[in-house]
Amino acid sequence: MFRFTRPLLQASKISTGIHGLAVHPNPLPELTKTYESTLTALSSIPEHSAYRQGAQALTLRKLKIVQDVNGDVAEVEKQLDEGQIEQTIAIAKDELSLVGKMAEWKAYVSSPSIFTRRTIDCRQMGASGREARTRTVGLRWKNIDCILVVLYRALCY
Repeated sequence: MFRFTRPLLQASKISTGIHGLAVHPNPLPELTKTYESTLTALSSIPEHSAYRQGAQALTLRKLKIVQDVNGDVAEVEKQLDEGQIEQTIAIAKDELSLVGKMAEWKAYVSSPSIFTRRTIDCRQMGASGREARTRTVGLRWKNIDCILVVLYRALCY
């Protein structure tokens, strides 16, 4: 008996109560489609990528929850714990757009030059006196000491 009233309860939802977020008329198929699109987009990123592995595991878990609830929107909201179903759809669409950006940026590629060592001169960064000595540091951190000295001097004087 209650199975027939579930669509009526979802249809009777007038507002999400969140400015700019309208009630979605049929949220579960939309959510399933978005998760499947995310999984398809993730296939363009190499399998060894930590981002792909994490995003794929999370998306598969969420997709399984959506498919296992048999159309019960309230149960999906409860199990996903991301707020209202419309918020969940917005989060899923954001994740999908992030996958495209990660593939475009090739964030999964690490350059070996990041970890090379090189010598820098802190005088180039505006340091003077005791701080103006040559240091050998990793490229990733090459200017951080000098920048901190310059910021300290700018704030103190």
